[in-house]
Amino acid sequence: MMIYLDHLGEKLAALRLTIRRTLAGSQTPRFAFTEARVECLAETEHARWNVERLLDGWTFSESDKANKVSSYLISWAELPENIRECDRLGVRDIPGRLDRLGYKIVALAESKTT
Repeated sequence: MMIYLDHLGEKLAALRLTIRRTLAGSQTPRFAFTEARVECLAETEHARWNVERLLDGWTFSESDKANKVSSYLISWAELPENIRECDRLGVRDIPGRLDRLGYKIVALAESKTT
């Protein structure tokens, strides 16, 4: 799975969402995040990515993966728009990835009845 699924349960819970197994033969429509939730999840994922890299010894400077250096070890607000959009695209694809794995996203209130 891609990095966007790392810690997904915690990220979804913060938005009052959860993951449930899809019933065989179920024809429920695929979940779609609102743009506000896409932005929130993308920013949260970037923060998680920063922490993961920093704990692994990465430093900030001109990017050099071989030497664990990245120019993206910065806040979301400082991140170039094209890199933010990459994070947003990954978030938008989460429902599809889960669908292919046999899962769906539901509101926490719905999770007790489905």
